[in-house]
Amino acid sequence: MSKSRDWRWFRLYTEWMEDPKIQQLPERDQRRHVMLMCMAAKGLLPADDKTIAFCLRITPKSWQTTAKRLRSAGLLTENNSLPTWESRQFSSDHSGADRMRKLRSRLKGEKCAVTVTSQNCHRDVTVTAQKQNQIQRQNQKQNHVHSSNDSMLQSRQVQSNTISCRLSPTSRSAGPSLDDARQVIDAWNQVAKTHGYKQSRGLKGALRKVQARLRDPDFRDHWQEATTRLLEKGPHPHLAGNNDRNWIADLEWFLTHKALRKILDGSWDKPAAKRPKNRGTQTGLPTVQEIEADLAEWERQEKQRRLFRTKGDE
Repeated sequence: MSKSRDWRWFRLYTEWMEDPKIQQLPERDQRRHVMLMCMAAKGLLPADDKTIAFCLRITPKSWQTTAKRLRSAGLLTENNSLPTWESRQFSSDHSGADRMRKLRSRLKGEKCAVTVTSQNCHRDVTVTAQKQNQIQRQNQKQNHVHSSNDSMLQSRQVQSNTISCRLSPTSRSAGPSLDDARQVIDAWNQVAKTHGYKQSRGLKGALRKVQARLRDPDFRDHWQEATTRLLEKGPHPHLAGNNDRNWIADLEWFLTHKALRKILDGSWDKPAAKRPKNRGTQTGLPTVQEIEADLAEWERQEKQRRLFRTKGDE
């Protein structure tokens, strides 16, 4: 199917549904008769038998059979044209633009009468009462539009003044600034550099995240205490990558509510060094009592093994 469509059309009367000459034909011949009307509307008729068979997508032999039936019914001439086609298809049916052009010119002539003098080519325009009423209505609409625009401008100015007052730097609703976010990032980078955590490059995305987090009063009031505790009580091996995922703490972790709570609770303080078990003296050798206890435990286990072995032999 081509991209450029052919919008030509033709008039098909309702008597086609009731005409005995058509209804007595087989359905395939009725369809081919409509296809012939489409070809006539495109200006393809009259045409030879080979061309018509190709347009109808049938064999020449099938077209000869159909043409014979159509000619016997008086629906096709000997030169393969449709009778009474021109009388049933009017030129106005193919030109809607001409009808609209005539209608506009007629309406324009009714509204205003123009007389042109032959010497100076001046125009004396006589405007009818209808034209005057139309002009008055247009002027009223324009005045109404101007008044409504003035009221809208005044209301917008009031709204803009209110918004500017709300978003002033001195207002508390202005929210945290970029400088406040940079302070948080600088404090975290100091902790990360000291303990081997991931530092933040302070890009725009990180600044926006810190700004959003600073809107939380809990974080805004305790982030400095949290960074100070990490500096003094750290580093924690888990935060430095000593875990099964090799994960290292970063700024996104610090911004979470759970991390802030655990830092302030002391969960991420540096763990105390494990002390060796005190077995005996300072040299690490076991005492006589410990050796005797171990020997007694071994003898007890050996008796149980012998007992089970004896029952198994039985």
